[in-house]
Amino acid sequence: MSSPVPTQATESLARGRRKYVKAVGPRLRLLLYLVFALTALLAANSGYLASITALEWATEKTYQNFFYQ
Repeated sequence: MSSPVPTQATESLARGRRKYVKAVGPRLRLLLYLVFALTALLAANSGYLASITALEWATEKTYQNFFYQ
């Protein structure tokens, strides 16, 4: 019997090293960018709403209308 031919994966495991595998693939990366963009949009909207509320509190005038909501 002949011994099996070692492959690259078995050689790297024999040396104690593992092959680097990316955690986020190309399709998942697009989804991640979409989540980042939506989070940025939510943060910008929250900042706008907070600034209008702070402006109303400071000046005691009403700035809220249909566009605000």
